[in-house]
Amino acid sequence: MVEREGLRNTTLRPLAAELGVSPRTLLYQFGSKAQLMAAVVQRLRSRYPALGGLRREHFGPPEPAPSAGIPWREQPHQVQERLATVVQRLWCEAKQPDMRPFFALYFELAALAIRDPESYRAAFCGIEQEWNDLITGELAAHGIDAETALLVANVVVTGYRGALQHALATGDWQQSDGVVRTLITTAAQLLR
Repeated sequence: MVEREGLRNTTLRPLAAELGVSPRTLLYQFGSKAQLMAAVVQRLRSRYPALGGLRREHFGPPEPAPSAGIPWREQPHQVQERLATVVQRLWCEAKQPDMRPFFALYFELAALAIRDPESYRAAFCGIEQEWNDLITGELAAHGIDAETALLVANVVVTGYRGALQHALATGDWQQSDGVVRTLITTAAQLLR
């Protein structure tokens, strides 16, 4: 129903009726419509393989250092390559047409967070912060200092979302492809 109607047009009574529960039950379980809609966006995100798979593959414990005993913090090219792989795989999946309903809801939630911050900002920021935390944690686990890790995470997440929103809104994927390539290069430079 939420994919069909959108976040703003989904109201609690029809949604509760479709689920076979009362509107109060939904509010009790989620606290507010905004929290319910954030949970819906998170649930829909779990349907897409790269989003879940990349978290398991790339955002886990660091690989052991090579036998030469060189610690990860002295091998920035490997960290750069790993981050580039994550961004490239996410971008390839984002370009698939079946991802459009999810991204439409994601950016609708972002717009609601701007329009009605008291109701929606916390819900949106919770979803957004997850990726910042994952990237920051991954970089920190590989010896990148906290300040640099946070800067790189912010650049990657913000730049990626901007390129994605531009491509979805304009249909100009070629321009956004260039932005994502530049984003990967910029992140690598920041990690040096």
